[in-house]
Amino acid sequence: MFYGTFTVKATAEEIRDPDEIPIETDLENFDTDRYPSDPNGQHGILYMREYCYSEKAALEESYRVYIYVYNPAEKEIDTQSRFNTVNMATEYNEEGEPIVFGNVGLTYLDSTDDKRFYKFKVTDGLALLHQEQDYMQRHNKRRYDVAGLQLLYKYSYYASDAEVGLTYEWRGYGSGCGANANAESTLRCTYTETETISLEPTPTIYRPEGTNGKNDYTQDSLHSVWFSVPNEYMEKYGELYALHATYLNAVLKPILVTGNREAYTALREYQGIDIGRHTDALGYMYMGAHREQGNVMGVNLTEHDFGYGYNVPANWPGNIAVKGFYGEIIPALYGLYYSGSGENSADSFTVPAWRILKDIYSVVPVSVEDCLFGEDPGSDISKSLFSSYDDEFTDIRITRNETYSLTSEKISSTWWEKLWGKNHIEYSHTFDGIEAIKPLASSDFEGTYSEIADRLYIDESDAFSIQAAVTEAEERNETVYLFRYQLSDYISQEATLFKKGSFLGAETWTAVDTDAYFFQETVNLRFEIIDVTFQERGTHTVIPVVMSPIDVIPSATPPVHTTADTNLDQWWKLLLGLIGLILLIIILAPVLPYIIQGVWFVITLPVKAVTKIVKAFNKEKPK
Repeated sequence: MFYGTFTVKATAEEIRDPDEIPIETDLENFDTDRYPSDPNGQHGILYMREYCYSEKAALEESYRVYIYVYNPAEKEIDTQSRFNTVNMATEYNEEGEPIVFGNVGLTYLDSTDDKRFYKFKVTDGLALLHQEQDYMQRHNKRRYDVAGLQLLYKYSYYASDAEVGLTYEWRGYGSGCGANANAESTLRCTYTETETISLEPTPTIYRPEGTNGKNDYTQDSLHSVWFSVPNEYMEKYGELYALHATYLNAVLKPILVTGNREAYTALREYQGIDIGRHTDALGYMYMGAHREQGNVMGVNLTEHDFGYGYNVPANWPGNIAVKGFYGEIIPALYGLYYSGSGENSADSFTVPAWRILKDIYSVVPVSVEDCLFGEDPGSDISKSLFSSYDDEFTDIRITRNETYSLTSEKISSTWWEKLWGKNHIEYSHTFDGIEAIKPLASSDFEGTYSEIADRLYIDESDAFSIQAAVTEAEERNETVYLFRYQLSDYISQEATLFKKGSFLGAETWTAVDTDAYFFQETVNLRFEIIDVTFQERGTHTVIPVVMSPIDVIPSATPPVHTTADTNLDQWWKLLLGLIGLILLIIILAPVLPYIIQGVWFVITLPVKAVTKIVKAFNKEKPK
C-alpha cells in the first residue's frame, strides 16, 4: 500500500489548533506525485498521525489522531456519513495483543480540490486517549492496530472497506506534552504489518415447516451467513472459535402478496401512499384472519380476530378489532407483490430476498429526517418502510459452543372441528443443539436439496449454491463455514380480499378470495463481521476482518395455514347439499310412500302402454 516511516516534530501552534491546518500544509513533506490518479484504484491510508498525546489532564482536549487518506479514483466521499470508519483494536490483553476490534468513527476535516487526498480525525478522541494511556502505562508505548479503512462514496448504498493491516507504535512526546513542558519533541513512530482476513459472507435463512407455537401464523426464522476461510489460518491458529459481528435490527412494515390481478393493479396505484383508515377511491380491502376462527368468506365477520387490515372502513359493522402479534391497520402499503395467475398462486409463492432488497432501495427518503442512518437521501433507506428499528447497532460475539433451538408446530382441524370452530395440534417438534458456527464438507450434501436444507438449516433455494461453494473451496484448500447468529419471529398470515359494492344504496363489501397473504420480518442492515477468533489448546488468536457491509434481507415465504378457495367452495356446497337432502327427507317422510308410488307409476306408464299396444296388435294379426 502507500505508507512511509516518519518522525514528527509537533509545534505549539499545531497543538493549539490542529484541526484547522489545511491538508496541503500537512502534505508538504510528502511527494504527492508518487500517488497518482487511478480510476480503478482503491483507497487506503497515506499515513496516521498522533497529536499531543499526554498524561496531563489539562491537555486531554488537545489529543488527536489523524487519518490521511489516499483516494486514487478521486471519487467524492460522503463526508457526513457515519459509515466512514477505521477498523482498529479497541481492547488489548495483558501481553499487549489485540483481543477486540471495532469500527471507530471518523470526522471529515479537509480534502484537496481534486479529492485525491482527504484528512479525517478519530471522532471520539477522549475514549481513544484513555485506551492509549492505559497501554502506555503497561508497555511504555502507544499502539494502534488498524485492520481496514471503510468509506462511503457519494450516491453509494454501502461503504467500501479497504485492507490496511498495519500496527502503528508511537513513543515519546510532542513539544510541551511530556513531563517537561519546555522539552523538544521526541515523538517518533514505527509500523509493522499485521494479519487480516478478508471475508465475503452470503446470507441464507431457515424456517421450519410449522409455526413456533406463539400463534398459527408466526414461525421461527434462523438468520445465517456463509463464507470461506483459507485453511492456512486453521493450520496456524487452530479451529475457528468465535465471530464478532455488528448489524442494525429493523422490522419491515406488513407487505402484501396477492394472486388477484385485478386487485393488484388497483392497489399498485396507491403503493406508498398514506390512505388513512379508508378511502372511497379504492374499491378493495384486504384483511388477514386466523385460520382457526373458521370460514372467512364473509360469514359472521365479527367473530374473527384479524391480524392486519388494509383500507378497512372506519364504520365497519361490528367494529372488528385488528390485532394479533404485530396486527395493525395499514395506512400505507409500501410492499406489494403479484404471485401470478394460477389458482391459489399466493399459497405457494415465495418473494426472493433480492427482490425485497431492490424494492427497499427504490423508496427514496423524502428528507434527511426520513433517512434511517441520517445520511444523504440519495444513498440512505427510508424510515417509512419499517414498523420499528433499533436505535443502536447490535454488537455480538458468538462462540462455536453456542446453540439454537427451533420449534415447528402445526395446528390442524377436521371438518367436524371446523364446523364447531375448534382445532388440534397435528404435530409439534423441537430442534435442539443447532451449532452457531458449523464447518461444511462435501459429505454434508447427500440427499435431495430439501433434505440438505432441513439438515443444515438453510434455505432450500441456497442449497445448490452452498454445495458448489463447498466443492470449490475444498479445491482451493479452504473451508466454508455457516455462521448462525440470530433467531427472529417471521409473520406470514393469509388474507381475504373484499370488493366494494352497493345494495339498495348502502355500501357493501363482498369476500372475493383468500389468494393472498401479509408478511412481516426482521432484517439485519449493514451486517458486518468485525473479527474472528481462532483457538488452539486454550490459546486464542484474534484476526481482524476486512469486509464491506451487506444488508441481510430474508426471503418471504407463504403462510403455514392457507385455504384453497376452490376446494373450500366445493366443501361448503357439498355440506349444504347434504344438509338440504337430509331436511327434505325428514319433511317428506309422511307422504314419502305415496310419492314413491307416484314416481313408480310414472316410470312404468310407458312400459304398460307399449305392452297394451303389442297385445292389441297380436290379437288383430291374421291367423
